[in-house]
Amino acid sequence: MMGLMSNYYRISQVSPAYTIYGNYSFKADEEKKYILGGEIGPEVLIPKTEGETELLFHMSLVAGWKFDNLSLWAEFNNILIASEPEFGFQ
Repeated sequence: MMGLMSNYYRISQVSPAYTIYGNYSFKADEEKKYILGGEIGPEVLIPKTEGETELLFHMSLVAGWKFDNLSLWAEFNNILIASEPEFGFQ
């Protein structure tokens, strides 16, 4: 579980499950001085032994600015666990 603590965004790499993963990502033109991008997609985790299948949606947004030899940006990530009862997908 140490991998989960260091890279929460890629839970499927450290979970004992089969994974079906899709992703749509976009990034602004490299010629510009700004940085703008994001990604969104579903992830299905099917346990190899016991447990329930989980449906996750991951999303990310990045924004920043490029200088001559330096770039500064902020990235915001989130994972929505859609298979939880409060989301009504069950």
